[in-house]
Amino acid sequence: MRYLLAFIAGFIAAFNLSATHQEPDTIYIDGEKWALEARPITSNAEFFEKVKTMIPEPRRQTTCNWAGFVGFWSLDSERQLRLDSIVYEKEDQKVTTLARYSERPLIASWYSDTVVAGKNGYIDIYRFYYNDEKRLIIDKGKVVKEESFHNKLLCDGYTLWDIYYDEDRGLKLKGYDKYLLNRSDYPELGGERISMIVYITVDELGSPLSVNIHVHSRNQDNPTINTGISKLTNDLQSIFLSIKPWKTLLIQGEPTPHWGSASVPYRFY
Repeated sequence: MRYLLAFIAGFIAAFNLSATHQEPDTIYIDGEKWALEARPITSNAEFFEKVKTMIPEPRRQTTCNWAGFVGFWSLDSERQLRLDSIVYEKEDQKVTTLARYSERPLIASWYSDTVVAGKNGYIDIYRFYYNDEKRLIIDKGKVVKEESFHNKLLCDGYTLWDIYYDEDRGLKLKGYDKYLLNRSDYPELGGERISMIVYITVDELGSPLSVNIHVHSRNQDNPTINTGISKLTNDLQSIFLSIKPWKTLLIQGEPTPHWGSASVPYRFY
């Protein structure tokens, strides 16, 4: 009976990242330009509708910008989030629409959230971590707390991309002949389709601190299949704990595995 264990590099992050990264807004902080990983305009339904009426149709909308525009912001002397302009694309040309409706600047008083601003390129293009980041806690349009971080590589090592499927036998680690997992060890799962989500945390040396694995099957109520799932879960737990070092980044002051803290789905059938 033929089994298949396929590695699918999904990007289903624990913080609800969408399949396509959205084009960021822009914010000027103390005169410096930062990418703002948020779209505050869309969180105010009434104002969002007004903005859409300001922008003539058809405006250019893409999978990386469903709103069809970006906002340009700045922090004033009181650290209030001020909307300076809105930029949209029409016929491949960017058009700027001023967003001031009175003599006073428009302050995003409706907006409360914790957001990230970044600059100087990405240290991790897959997870969209910047080399330099600020964490801004905003309450009713005013920044009440601001933290600055310089992200960096702590240690090189393995990533989940280095684990791959050898269709002859099973799961392997790049650079090693030894199999991590042999499909023949799980006869209970023959012909079964199973999804597995793996979460990894690491220390600053890239050693795994914890590995959480969630395995699901449509037929897991079947005692035989459930036995196979339990065995597979335990084996995978041991496998991921034995691999080190994992490629580790310092992100906002915390050791973070390159890709490993995102969930990674597998299929076994």
